[in-house]
Amino acid sequence: VNRDSLATNMLWLGRFERSLLYLLIIVQISSSHKRRIRTSTDGTVFVWNEDQRMWIGVEPTENHEDPPLIAGSLYTFNYDGDFRINNQAILLNEHQQQRPASEQQHGDTGRRVWDGSVLLAKYLEEMAVGEKSETRVSVVGKKVVEVGSGLGLVGLAAAALGAEKVTLTDLSYCLDGLERNVHATTTQESWQGAEGVKAQVLDWTNLEQATKLKSGGVDMVLGADVVWMEELVEPLVATLVELSAPVIVLSHLTRSRQTDNHLFSILARHYHVQIEETKHLHPASDSILIFLTPF
Repeated sequence: VNRDSLATNMLWLGRFERSLLYLLIIVQISSSHKRRIRTSTDGTVFVWNEDQRMWIGVEPTENHEDPPLIAGSLYTFNYDGDFRINNQAILLNEHQQQRPASEQQHGDTGRRVWDGSVLLAKYLEEMAVGEKSETRVSVVGKKVVEVGSGLGLVGLAAAALGAEKVTLTDLSYCLDGLERNVHATTTQESWQGAEGVKAQVLDWTNLEQATKLKSGGVDMVLGADVVWMEELVEPLVATLVELSAPVIVLSHLTRSRQTDNHLFSILARHYHVQIEETKHLHPASDSILIFLTPF
């Protein structure tokens, strides 16, 4: 037996065994981190978040890769008096019972506060006291409609800043929570904001609802983190157009380039579009503000 050849074979075998061991370790780690995915009756895809012990809605992708998770939160407010706009406490109940994934609509994203809501609320506050520029608008004395209100933070912030009338809108599953938050916030003894704050259903796929809503006059539309599924882009824009507001301000975070391309291409057909970053409001923010004025 050639001793050199035997030594070489032994060395090769050692490397093979080590490689096999590494491969088994990688497979084990990958398996332990494999995401649990399910789909609800309305087509929303959910991924199980082990840290939060809950199902979180995500946007499906066409290339069959793991869908991108909706971004986590930059803020840790409890909304029990610790979040204030114009020195007015905005009171929200964010701890609502979660519905089973099979019953949810688009992940029931309206049951939590998203970063875009905080950013837009803070920006409105900044606009109310700062110098006006091309992209600075004030809610003072305006009839404001918030679309996709969720828990209503942005609309309540507008009310705290002196809007004449504020209508918070979302799907029916959000209505009870919105009404509770309106009552909790506007009945505080220290409340000095608008009294004309109400909540009502506005389904973007039902333009008759938008038509009725605009009959009372709409000076401004606000929306925070309202686009994350591409299928909602066209109904949203159609609703904005139907509301016929002279000014629209949206906070937005990119979660899908395809969805963004669709959104901005349609917006450009109806509006002058201006974009502003929000890093001065939070250094870690990747959100933008979209200012829309109709042609």
